[in-house]
Amino acid sequence: MEAPLIEPLAMVALRKARYFLAQAERAEADPAVLANRLPFAANLEAAIIYARSSLDHLKNEFAPKHNAAGYRRWHSTKFEALRNSDAVFRYFAERRNFIVHQEPEQTNAQVSVEVEISVKTSVSVDLTVIRADGTVERQEATSTPTPDNSPARPTGRTSQVFLFSDEGWRRKSAVTYVDEFIKICEGLVSEAIKQFN
Repeated sequence: MEAPLIEPLAMVALRKARYFLAQAERAEADPAVLANRLPFAANLEAAIIYARSSLDHLKNEFAPKHNAAGYRRWHSTKFEALRNSDAVFRYFAERRNFIVHQEPEQTNAQVSVEVEISVKTSVSVDLTVIRADGTVERQEATSTPTPDNSPARPTGRTSQVFLFSDEGWRRKSAVTYVDEFIKICEGLVSEAIKQFN
């Protein structure tokens, strides 16, 4: 009987990163997040930390087993290539250490407000016709007002998205950037498992 396959710790860390990112997305959509940002901030930071930690788990687990096959060199080469070629990878690989050792990740809320109002219209026209024979005819025409099915008061919805405070990282939402970082880590881990496991 074959021994059961044990999931690499790097994959477990990535599943945790995905879980925490999903929690951050849920918190971001909740209007209460503007009064209490902790659920969003904590989950976003955890997603960054676990995604980056997946690469440490990968190295710690694979390097001793596959050193003869060149795993350490492969890992270092891939890691450096990503740091040099991918701004998202470089930024978040460093942010993990910043979050753990220095201070929390800073984000700003961008709030959008949508307001629905209704407008009721009607048209009233007075027409006077003076004929060549001197007779005058007057007509009044009034259109039926458009129905007003809207609530008595304007209704509104607010939504919010969080952006990183760093000026160069505000083109997309914080959640989107972290999702991109997790995908990069997933790709690296999958490649290592395929090649060395």
